[in-house]
This record gives sequence, C-alpha cells and structure tokens, in this order.
Amino acid sequence: MNTTWSLPAEEKQPLYKSVSFLLLSTSVCLTVCAFLLTEHVRAVTHVRANTMPLLNQVPALERRIAVLLEQLELSELNAALKVGSVSEQVNSYVMPESVDLSRVVSVIDTLREVWLDQGWIGELSEVTLGSHEVGELDRQHFSLSFSAAEDHLGETLDFFQYAGLITVSDAISAKQRDHLLIACEEESPAAITALEQFLSTDLLTYVRDPRAQRDMLLRSFGDGPFAILLRETIQSSALPAMQEILGGRTGSALTERSLWPIPYLKLEDTVITKGAAPGWVRVDLSLSALGLK
Repeated sequence: MNTTWSLPAEEKQPLYKSVSFLLLSTSVCLTVCAFLLTEHVRAVTHVRANTMPLLNQVPALERRIAVLLEQLELSELNAALKVGSVSEQVNSYVMPESVDLSRVVSVIDTLREVWLDQGWIGELSEVTLGSHEVGELDRQHFSLSFSAAEDHLGETLDFFQYAGLITVSDAISAKQRDHLLIACEEESPAAITALEQFLSTDLLTYVRDPRAQRDMLLRSFGDGPFAILLRETIQSSALPAMQEILGGRTGSALTERSLWPIPYLKLEDTVITKGAAPGWVRVDLSLSALGLK
C-alpha cells in the first residue's frame, strides 16, 4: 500500500514566500557584488593608469637626486677652496686693510709705459693725491689725466671701470650667474662643478685663451640651450672688454711685475674734452682707492 505525504495547503503558501524572498535576496546580493566588483576593477585600473607612470619615474628621480647631492658636495668643496684663495687675494692686493698707495702708483706707471708704447695714449700724468678718509672704509682720493687716442678711449676707461675684478664670475652679473646655474641644472646636473670652476677662473687666465676656457666647460654639454646661453652671457658681460684690455701687453706687464690682481679703484668722475690734435681727446679722472680698514 502506497502512502503519499504532503504539506497541508495552509503551510505551503508561507514556504513558497520564504523561498521566493531568499531567491530575490540572493539575486540582489549578487547584483550588488557584481557592481562593487566592477567599481573595484575600475578603481584599480585608474590607480594603475595614474600611478604606474609615476612609479616608473621614481628610479630616474632617485638617480638624479643622488647626482645632485654629489655635485652639491663637490661644488661646496670647490667653492670653499676658491673662496679661500680669492679672499686672500682681495685682502692682500685688491682691498687690503689700508690703501696700498705704492701698489696703485706702480700700476699707473705700468699703464703709462705700455699704453704709450702701444699708441693708446700720448701722455699720462702723475698721480695727484686728494683727501684721505677713514670711516667704514679706508678711502684715498686721487686724480690723473691723460691724452687718449679716440680709437682706444674705450679700453683705457674700461680699465679703471673694472679695476678690482678677479674672476670670470666678477665680470658677469648676479642675474646672469643665476640663469647659467638654472640652465645647467636643467640640461646637465652633473656639470655643475665644471660651471663653478669656469666661474671661478682667474680673469687673466681666461683672457689669455677664452675659447679654450669656454670649450672646456662645454664638453659637459651638447650644442644646445646652455651653450647658446653661455655665449650670449659672455658677449653681454664685461669679459670682452677685459679680454681687450688684459689679453695683450697690459696683462703680461702686470703679471711680470707682480701687480695682478690690481687694487680696487672706484671711478668717481670722468671729464672728456677735445684734444690738441685730431683723433685725440683729453681725459681727466677722479678716482679713489679703497681699503677694508
């Protein structure tokens, strides 16, 4: 005898409702999970797309930082050595504790001899001393006059205008130096030491062979923006004038007589009048020699 068992009708309806609710809840949960999984995938993809390029740059940035730190240490060491050397020259010859009048007169005597022989001047007076002031600086006023060929008037005035400059860095402006340093860091950070060495080059060393000094620096660069900027900087600075003045017999004579570097001279007044002969002018200069006291 077969016996069939089933739930009473009144109990089937709640069971069907429970199963339907369970299926609906499961479906909703799966939908939510699928949505969250999709958003997670999108987020991961976005993060990878934006961070992977940055992560790829990290090794290069780390290497660049290491190079810059190394060059900074070398630059600071080089600067310290150069500053010590230049400082000694300034304190001993350019601007000593008190004005070294005998050295000033020796420089003027050397100029008279060389410039007369070159035909730059027709005469150069003796130094006429003025007042002597002792304040924050030791200041000895003096004057001199000379007749100059118009073709070489610029060189003679430039000598007194730039008297006291020692290095290449002295002959260019602070703004120009900053531009060179920025361009160097952008194009070849490892060459910062070479640039510092160039800027600290003694002026007489530079003017004797400016091309060699420039090319030595440019070995660390291609013929790119830095090379162009360097040439423009040199051309617009006092270096061409210093080359014209010190690159020949004047520089050689000052070196031979141990008068380099020359004392710092402040050009206070310049009066130029018509000379006694065509093509010549008379120049009257008021200057002062300074000491650090």
